[in-house]
Amino acid sequence: MNDVLGHLARDQVLRVIAERLEASVPPNTDVARWGGDEFVIPLVNLERPPIKVAEELRQRLAAPISIDDAVINIDATIGIALFPDHGRTQDELIRAADVAMYAAKQRNQTACLFTPALAQRLLSRHLLEHALHEAITSDSLSLIYQPIMETRTSQCRAMEALLRWNHPERGLIEPADFIPLAENSGEIVALGRWVLREACRAAASWPGDSPPAVSVNASPLQFLHGDFMADVTEALARAGLPPHRLHIEITETVFVGDQRQITSVLADLRDRGIQVSLDDFGIGFSSLASLRNLPVDVVKIDKSFVRRMDGVACPIIEAIVSLSRALRFQVVAEGVETEDQMRLLQSMGVKYMQGHHLARPMTPVRAAQWLLQEERAAQAIAGINR
Repeated sequence: MNDVLGHLARDQVLRVIAERLEASVPPNTDVARWGGDEFVIPLVNLERPPIKVAEELRQRLAAPISIDDAVINIDATIGIALFPDHGRTQDELIRAADVAMYAAKQRNQTACLFTPALAQRLLSRHLLEHALHEAITSDSLSLIYQPIMETRTSQCRAMEALLRWNHPERGLIEPADFIPLAENSGEIVALGRWVLREACRAAASWPGDSPPAVSVNASPLQFLHGDFMADVTEALARAGLPPHRLHIEITETVFVGDQRQITSVLADLRDRGIQVSLDDFGIGFSSLASLRNLPVDVVKIDKSFVRRMDGVACPIIEAIVSLSRALRFQVVAEGVETEDQMRLLQSMGVKYMQGHHLARPMTPVRAAQWLLQEERAAQAIAGINR
């Protein structure tokens, strides 16, 4: 649910949702808020297929909600579990329904009924959660680094730390598969703390008179459920890294949740001299009013726009550049794969870029070697120009 209108508006939306759910189920039916924007409803003696009942509930929820002259459109994803086929206890049924809901989201469906085929996914998910917990304290997690370049000068502005998990049995697991797992299980705070420490340690060892900053991705949940500033302070102190050499990247999901608390943390970061970037910009639900008031320094254009570079994507990129210039944000384009993309982005006023055309992600050892080569090349050019 989009929370651009603030904490109070979110609570009002949740109350409307609860009222609609209560009005849509038989009398004396419990409607429980399970957490966040999730609700649990036990239904008995259904006379119609559960999927049809779920779809009717979703349609009743989908009516626009008016709050303070704003209209909010919502939707729902519903997971269904049946007693006793899918569980005999409350916890078993809720876990099964949760798996079904997750499966529906993955398949872009509005509702999904738990089936025996999903049972293995439930087991696999719990095993993966346990493995992730152990991976944080083992050697199966690692970081690789991709340069963010100023293309006209070929200078490396920062190196983005990209998390990788090499599972002992499943091999390499993509962040898109385990970061949501970490957020749902609560491991994201410990995972984020590990990434901060490791990235700062690596950055402190980079060669050169003016080595680049390291850019670290952070989940809004680290701001809401942990002491993020304490984690940052500890990571910098351990590594002996000055604050200006740490950049924090967040996504547009900062607009979901307690925006006041998140904004406060972001402001504290900037007060320390730590730059804040808004990652994957353009694919979420940013409010221009919220963006104007959000303490960020950099907007990163999502790679999906760069990949297309057609009559639809180019005007969006130009609009992002124009907006960023007006709000005094720097702009970074992600996913630059070709020379033509780079030249076109330069013509639009994009100064900083990231992608395989400029440099591929590198291991820590290779990143240090690459930076040393870049430093020597720059010194050689400077010597020629004297």
